[in-house]
Amino acid sequence: MIRLRPGWLVVLFGVVIAISGWLPWRTTTSNGGGHANAIGGTVGNLVPLSKFDAGQLIVLLASTLIVAGAMTGFRLTAPAGCLKRLRKERRVRHSDCR
Repeated sequence: MIRLRPGWLVVLFGVVIAISGWLPWRTTTSNGGGHANAIGGTVGNLVPLSKFDAGQLIVLLASTLIVAGAMTGFRLTAPAGCLKRLRKERRVRHSDCR
C-alpha cells in the first residue's frame, strides 16, 4: 500500500480553500439578482469591490499552502548540511549543496 506524505494533505486543504474562493459568497435578489465570489468576480447586478479584499488574501494564502505542501510531498527541501554551512559562511554556492 502506498503511504502518502503529510504534505499532500496540506495540498488537499489548500485546494479546498482555493475552490471556496470561487464559490458565490454574496447573493442578492434585488434589481434582478446576482452573486459575487470572494475574489471579486460578479454575475448579475452587484457592484464589485475595487480593492484587495479578504477573499483575495484567502486565495493567495491557499496557493502558498499548495506550493509548500507539494514541495514537502516531493521532498524538495535543502539538505540540512547545506543549511548549516549557509549559516556559518553566509555564502554557499548551489553546487556545494548537492
